[in-house]
Amino acid sequence: MKINTVAFAGFVRSFGLIRTLNFVRFLVEKVSNRTANKAFKKHYPNIPLPPDYLMFESFGLDYSRYYLNGRETFKWIVDEAQHFIKLENTNFLDWACGPGRVVRHMPDFVPKSVALFGTDYNLKSILWCKENINGVTFNHNSDQATLPYDDDFFSLIYGISIITHLSVEKHNEWIQEMYRLLKPGGILMLTSHGDNFKSKLNREELLIYNSGHLVIRGNTKLGHRTFAAYHPTKAMQQLFTKFEILKHEQFDQAGLSYIPQDLWILRK
Repeated sequence: MKINTVAFAGFVRSFGLIRTLNFVRFLVEKVSNRTANKAFKKHYPNIPLPPDYLMFESFGLDYSRYYLNGRETFKWIVDEAQHFIKLENTNFLDWACGPGRVVRHMPDFVPKSVALFGTDYNLKSILWCKENINGVTFNHNSDQATLPYDDDFFSLIYGISIITHLSVEKHNEWIQEMYRLLKPGGILMLTSHGDNFKSKLNREELLIYNSGHLVIRGNTKLGHRTFAAYHPTKAMQQLFTKFEILKHEQFDQAGLSYIPQDLWILRK
């Protein structure tokens, strides 16, 4: 009998057990990726890797994808950003950097005149980053939309799959904080759960989404990978009214082994 995974996940979430299911998934990935992860460590013995569960919570338990995809992701960020800002004599922020999947590669792709920062609500991730990643200043933040940086401080802030785990209220609060932190002309790069993810929604959620409203799956810890938000274009345009929308790209998922998120590039 074929199981409806959307309905099953909703049933588990309704009983507050979605994080338990998530931990089971972690154990499954730990076993299924064991051989490949062992081979990666043998091939790259000097690359520090975060503890398995920290890695899993931020991206999945695949050492190669954590490191090599993280490097590709930051190169992609730089390639996109350089069309709109100068990559020198300024400050960049990785918002919700987790255990350094992307931010650890920043020193390899930007001039030394760029000051690099990373912040995250997970204290264990920040402590690991401070101990293992050089060239980046790390900060531990709460779930409140307040960061310890001056107004107009950053030319680039990016958040890869961050608003995908926020409540409606926190969407608004954090976007306001990002606006405060950006210099005039600075850019904010975000990824979101756009139309490609409509197949993940149940009938009721799809009605909300198609009406132009955010769909929120909560009943778990805010910001955790099991807390999910889905973003119709109309809702995003309303969220970004203080910004100039420079780019909104919805990627073709044909031939991909994963569902690609939308890209938004905004200018203050």
